[in-house]
Amino acid sequence: RVNVPKSYRAGLEAEAAWKPLPWLVLNANATFSQNKIESFTEYVDNYDDNSQLSIEHKNTDIAFSPNLIAAGGVSFSPFKQGTWKAFSAEILGKYVSRQYLDNTSNNGRSLDPYALCDLRLRYTFSTKSFKEMGLTLLLNNVLNKQYESNGYTYSYISGTATTTQNFYFPQASFNCMLGLSLKW
Repeated sequence: RVNVPKSYRAGLEAEAAWKPLPWLVLNANATFSQNKIESFTEYVDNYDDNSQLSIEHKNTDIAFSPNLIAAGGVSFSPFKQGTWKAFSAEILGKYVSRQYLDNTSNNGRSLDPYALCDLRLRYTFSTKSFKEMGLTLLLNNVLNKQYESNGYTYSYISGTATTTQNFYFPQASFNCMLGLSLKW
């Protein structure tokens, strides 16, 4: 919840796609990064005497900045003739490494890494009224992974104990969405 005087972000992004067969496409991308704060002071409220404990931290990770984000997919368009030639299916995967809820790099104040798998089915066709109509069925989180992608943390002193509370925003379990796109 504070600005820091010295921090940096450095990394590498990579993306690749390969079409080994006319009906098959493989793709992947990844971001590898270091997101660091040279030093900062954390202040913890003391509820008993209205003071604050100051804690110095050095070389910590910037909150909500994972060191690795990766995704990959496989796309199939198996039919080349007939009414199904405009059908495609994609399997999509995503991985996000550990993220910290604050700038302390404390694992007890972090979001666990997570990996997800989605499936997308698409069929396009034309009609007299539309140049193209597309139906898309998205099956999200098909492995029904329980995960959080955001949250916040708060620490305070009361009595002789320092208490840290983490609050998480859970994401949807398996879910689906049907979409319709129209082009005139």
